[in-house]
Amino acid sequence: NYHLNRIECSGLCVIVDSCHSGGFNDNWSYTKEADFARELAVDLQGRNRVVMTSVPEEDTSYGSYFSHFLIRGMQGYGDENGDGICSAEEAFRYAEPLIRENTGMRPQLFDDYPGELPLTEVELPPSIPEVHGEEIGKIDIIHTFQIVSSDPEGDTIQYRIRWGDGTEDYTGFHAAGEKVNVSHIWHDERTYDVSFMAIDTHGASSDWKYVTVTMTGEHEVDQRQVEQHWAWLVNDTRWLAQSFVPSLDTIAKVELGIISWNEGYDIEIAIRSNLTGDDLATAATTIQPTQDWETQWITFPFEEIPVVPGTPYYIICRSTTGGWGVAWATSASDNPYENGMFHHSRDGGETWEEVEEVDGSFITYG
Repeated sequence: NYHLNRIECSGLCVIVDSCHSGGFNDNWSYTKEADFARELAVDLQGRNRVVMTSVPEEDTSYGSYFSHFLIRGMQGYGDENGDGICSAEEAFRYAEPLIRENTGMRPQLFDDYPGELPLTEVELPPSIPEVHGEEIGKIDIIHTFQIVSSDPEGDTIQYRIRWGDGTEDYTGFHAAGEKVNVSHIWHDERTYDVSFMAIDTHGASSDWKYVTVTMTGEHEVDQRQVEQHWAWLVNDTRWLAQSFVPSLDTIAKVELGIISWNEGYDIEIAIRSNLTGDDLATAATTIQPTQDWETQWITFPFEEIPVVPGTPYYIICRSTTGGWGVAWATSASDNPYENGMFHHSRDGGETWEEVEEVDGSFITYG
């Protein structure tokens, strides 16, 4: 509060997006959480200030949802009166119902500013790009994607593309709504998460559009499910499984979408013809952590496993390490892979439960 009081301004907006316990108290408890939240609110409140918190004193906060929706409001979606200026209060009124609906969190507002505190001029970003192109291709040849985005203010747009192999490109500026072709060559046989963003002439940017592509060399893609909106923990007792039906007569390798946030975790996968049967083959590797909970596509090679096309098989995913450090990315719902089912076990594969509407992120090659 000492430093806030030294800021020379006619109005001040303070945003606190965190659990009221984690990160502030060394030893978490409901009592300390409530004490901290109460003291923080008193400390931050002052004349001509607007203080927003993501949750009340007794709740925990998830991710950065509060900041995400506030920023969208400040971009201009929260400009209720259409005057071209978004106030702190307008941004909060825009974000608050969305946060409640999407997360169940209960944002709080402490407002001692006379009237409303103006924060930003409206600059609406372009729409998330629409992307069209083949998602399965060959290495060492050119692949072309068509991108298009609109802009609510008619600004010209450029596109930023992250190709998933450590390279990225920017296009020139194009008229909003103009279809733009971009091309790339991948050189390694594997799966890549490609990201597309639209940026207008004022620097306002869309959210990312993600497209997952698989490039083949000596092998052929057989079964594939690449949605990755959720993740399930894997460790020495929490095992996961995904059934699939091959169309080829061999399995040469499998890729899984894996998320890791701690050092020292391994993943072992097995192929089975029966969920509780013997392993037909296994492969294992140590998983390196990534930043920002990004999915990495991990390859598990096999000496070619003979299989019967049209017959169900199972990918078993497990670890030799306990605790929390690695997870298998999955779809959120809608059963995107119709030829199989996701399963989980809490006792190291002794018993299994089906998980409806969810599928693991995987690719099989023959």
